[in-house]
Amino acid sequence: ALARRMAPTLARELEDPLAGPALVEDAAARLSAAGYEPQLRRPAGATNLFVEEEDGGRRLLRFGGRRFATETREYTREDLLDLLAADPSRLTPAAGLRPVVQDALLPTLAFVVGPGEIAYGAQLGGVYGLHGLRQPLLWPRLSVTWLEPNVARLLSRLGA
Repeated sequence: ALARRMAPTLARELEDPLAGPALVEDAAARLSAAGYEPQLRRPAGATNLFVEEEDGGRRLLRFGGRRFATETREYTREDLLDLLAADPSRLTPAAGLRPVVQDALLPTLAFVVGPGEIAYGAQLGGVYGLHGLRQPLLWPRLSVTWLEPNVARLLSRLGA
């Protein structure tokens, strides 16, 4: 049931399948220039979509300007739209689109995330905009280090 509700966002991604990845890469370049390591990279031609093929393999879709392809076969946009209509569970978002699909289904004000999610979330603002959404606030998850009293005393004595 959720896959069917995801279909409009995935269909919208098929309209311009390299726009989102280009925005992810632009954000990666800005992060690199600022001295940070980008979490997501989208190589040339890579989309933000996976397709489950007839052999059960889940493969990244690439787009060459006219046709989509995986390592095993080619697709037209119409092929993928037909697949989406017939069995929407066979087309799924990659990391550069998954949060957008999630928030298109269940709008979110704030997303409590860990360090890795903050890192890739920093690259997705433009992808949200492509889908007419505002990215939710990324709120760092609480982190705690608990030390037993004996360990704390020992570390204190050692100046650590």
